Amino acid sequence: MTTQLMSPMLLVSEQHLASRLDALAQVSGLDSALIAQFGDFIRTAPDEDLFRASPYRYAQRVGIGDRQAVDLFLYATHAGILEFNWGVLCPRCAAFITSPGGLRSLHTHAYCDLCQIDSDVVIDDNVEVAFTVAPSVRTIRFHSPSTINLKRDWRRLFFSTSQTMTPFVLRQIEQLLVADAFVPANAIYQFEHMCVAGQYLIALPQHHAQAALEVDPQHAEHTVHFDLLDGAVVPARQRVGPGPVIVRVHNRTDTLNVVGLIHRPLAVTLDPDAPE
Repeated sequence: MTTQLMSPMLLVSEQHLASRLDALAQVSGLDSALIAQFGDFIRTAPDEDLFRASPYRYAQRVGIGDRQAVDLFLYATHAGILEFNWGVLCPRCAAFITSPGGLRSLHTHAYCDLCQIDSDVVIDDNVEVAFTVAPSVRTIRFHSPSTINLKRDWRRLFFSTSQTMTPFVLRQIEQLLVADAFVPANAIYQFEHMCVAGQYLIALPQHHAQAALEVDPQHAEHTVHFDLLDGAVVPARQRVGPGPVIVRVHNRTDTLNVVGLIHRPLAVTLDPDAPE
């Protein structure tokens, strides 16, 4: 039985959730009250709290120990309530700079297109592990590109929420996304934007993939073409002149993709002493 909660977008499968909470109790040995509290969290928390959730934030929320929360989330993943995901973060802006995939694809270096810096990948320092509710238990808007509003959701898709950002950085981020579009599977879509000289990115936030678009006053072309592949945007760099730019995007995948045009800032930082 599927019960609708809070809004048409918040759907919980009570049958699946109840059976998996029972499985969680059996495999974990955790206190029944703790598991019941966790079940209420899965039923009622906003979508944002169930996408790339942190066990440490959950521990603070409900007043339990960090180790207990980590055990709870790992056992909940084993029981099929949560799904485990990870990503490499830029040490400067906290953006995800790796495409989703297994640890086998982890490299020793990663490049952030926003900051234009290369960084070492250190498991303990800039690899984030997070948990998202399983769609068979509860449907949230982040499970499907068709239910994402990029203007509202792109910050959560692109950046980690585990890092503390200064007001200076947050103000920059709010102004970065200048255009967005839904591109159907195996389709070509184009949009136009008035671009000024500088650097832009064509971004697929749900895939952590992007390509550079340089607006150069010495360049006369005003139309660019990008191909969307699984986890990649190609070519990696294009150049156009300032003014009305037509961006033509060919989605060569079998799924809908959400594409954003991002005006790359000159600098972003997590430094708490950054200027206001």
